[in-house]
Amino acid sequence: MAVELRYAVLGVLAMTCLLGHSLLAAAAGKTITAASCSSAHVQSAINSAVDGDTVIVPAGACTWTSAVSVNNKGIALQGAGIRQTIITNGSSEPIVKISLQVGAPTLSITGFTFDANLRDTGSEPFMDIIGGGMNAFRLHHFEMINLIERGISIDLDGNEGSGLIDHCTFGVPVKSSGSKALSLSGAGPEEHKPFSRPLELGSAKFIFIEDCTFNYGGMNDSAMDAYSGARYVFRHNIVNNTNVEHHGADSGFSRGIHSFEIYENKFTCTGDCENQRKFYFRSGTGVVFNNTFTGNYSEAALTNYRSDESFPPWGICDGSSPWDENRPGQNGYACLDQIGHVFGPTSGGANTLEPLYEWGNTQNGGANVDFVVSDSHAYADKHIVEGRDFYNDTQRPGYIPYPYPHPLTGVNPDPSPTPPNPSPTPPRNLRVVP
Repeated sequence: MAVELRYAVLGVLAMTCLLGHSLLAAAAGKTITAASCSSAHVQSAINSAVDGDTVIVPAGACTWTSAVSVNNKGIALQGAGIRQTIITNGSSEPIVKISLQVGAPTLSITGFTFDANLRDTGSEPFMDIIGGGMNAFRLHHFEMINLIERGISIDLDGNEGSGLIDHCTFGVPVKSSGSKALSLSGAGPEEHKPFSRPLELGSAKFIFIEDCTFNYGGMNDSAMDAYSGARYVFRHNIVNNTNVEHHGADSGFSRGIHSFEIYENKFTCTGDCENQRKFYFRSGTGVVFNNTFTGNYSEAALTNYRSDESFPPWGICDGSSPWDENRPGQNGYACLDQIGHVFGPTSGGANTLEPLYEWGNTQNGGANVDFVVSDSHAYADKHIVEGRDFYNDTQRPGYIPYPYPHPLTGVNPDPSPTPPNPSPTPPRNLRVVP
């Protein structure tokens, strides 16, 4: 009994530490109601709000031709509900701009239908979020429809940061080669600060995407993409007619991602997906487990573009670039930010071998889904080797997922994580404290 009580007390304390700043702010805040859903009225209400306040946007349908901005405020921006408060894009620029500040209370956005209006905005997203901080944001219970380009872009700008996107629906109704509902970046181009951090799988230090639905009208780019030292967890989502991918240290002058966790998602293809990979990863390490695929998806692929191509400023991974490890006689191995390694923030090739682990992934009710090294880049199979840089059908030793649902939802009172199946060995040699 004493042991159980001690763990219960520790759980309450841990949850209080995690959410205390945002809960206290919310308790102390006031409610401000915008005069209408127009961008001018919403911006006016936001301008009068301070940390902890809630800005209510009433029901209605409004087209925004200029951006509404929330600058370094931990407020709640709350619509009347999905299909009640409808905001339509009337611009080629982001129409929701968020700046985050380390140490500020959690920002939240909920209760909207955001209609991207099938506008081709190039690389510009509908919603642009820049800045960092732990538990810096929660975006939840809204829908973003009629996307053909980026929906939400999050750039931590080199800061350590985390946040939650949950219970959202993203709609991409037509085929589009550039469609990404989510785009995640740890830093801007050629910035290295995220790689000064250790591998911390199972921790809060990730951007979490959970319990969301991605509805695509045909084979597109991906449900999400990531770059530049991003760390993300993609779990318990429903993904229709697309997949999950992320970049490497290659195109765009950016480095690859840092680490990732993808688990307990349902991927379904209702059309012709023979050319749609299940996954396509070009960098980073982490865990991928217990995902299900239905339909004729093709391979789950790993690759390294720099195995046979040169991308500035990193060059080609053939032993000539100072950013690679360049082991003698191994064609530059290990390559900067390649699968199964965590590199540091400076040139010189220093890195830690941290293999990618995959287990429990299935297709069409039973067939195992194993990673393969894509043959689209020559020599990639020399740099990414099974049994060294990645493991199929093997659980990562010692790994325990972060609590689900995420504590920012407020519905997970127990911060003890739920282990993957099978459960780890129970602790031994416990003693009851009188």
